[in-house]
Amino acid sequence: MEYENIKLGILDRFRVYLKRKEAEKTEEERRKYEPNDDYCPDYSKAEELEKELLEKKIHKLKVKNEKRQAKLNKRNNVLMLAGMQKTYEQPSNKMKQYEVKETPRYKLQEGTLEYALDQYLKGIKFMTQTKGSYNFYNVLINLSAFSNQEPGNNLQNEKQLIQNLEKRQVQAKNFMLQRQPKDTSKETIFYHVGKNPDFKVKKRIYLNCKRKNIAVLAYNLMKNFEDLDS
Repeated sequence: MEYENIKLGILDRFRVYLKRKEAEKTEEERRKYEPNDDYCPDYSKAEELEKELLEKKIHKLKVKNEKRQAKLNKRNNVLMLAGMQKTYEQPSNKMKQYEVKETPRYKLQEGTLEYALDQYLKGIKFMTQTKGSYNFYNVLINLSAFSNQEPGNNLQNEKQLIQNLEKRQVQAKNFMLQRQPKDTSKETIFYHVGKNPDFKVKKRIYLNCKRKNIAVLAYNLMKNFEDLDS
C-alpha cells in the first residue's frame, strides 16, 4: 500500500477547514486594528492539525494492514502445512495399492481328520526340536500334551492322586499301580491302574480334556469304575 496517496476523510477535512476559517477570522479581526493591504492568515495550526490527523490515519491503516497480512500469512502457512502433509502422505497412499495382502491362514476345525493330523505333525516337530529324535508311539500318546493351556492345580492333584494310589498298592494285594516306563530315570509317560496285578490292556480310550482337569478326571474315572473286576 502506498501511504503517500492517502487523503483525509470527510470529517477530518472538515476539522481542518474549521481551523483554517478560524485563522481567517483571526486575520480579519487583526486588520480592524492594524490595517494592511496584505491578507495572509496564519494557517500553521490548520496545517499541524492536518498533518496530525493524516499521521493517525496512516498509523491506523498500517496496523490494520499488518493484522490483515498476519492473518493471511497464518492462513497461507496452514494451507502450506496441509499441502506438505498431503504431499508427504501421498506416496504412502499410492503404495497401498501395491501392498501384498497376507493370505488368511486356514483354521483347522477340531474333531476333523485334518486337525488330528496337524496335531500329530506338530508333535513330531516338537519332539524332534526338544529331544533330537522322535518316536511315533510316544508322539501319539502325547498328542496335545505340549500346549500352553492353563495347568491350574493339576500338578498338585496329580501328586496327591499318585501318593494315594501308591499307599493303596501297599495295603491291598489285589491292586496294581504300574509306571510306564519302568525305568525311574526316564520321564513318566502314564500309569496303569488295575485291581488284577496280571491284567493286560485290551482296549484304550483317549480323552482330550483340559490340562488342568487331567488328574481330577482320572480320579473320578477310577472311582466310578471301582466295581469292575479288572
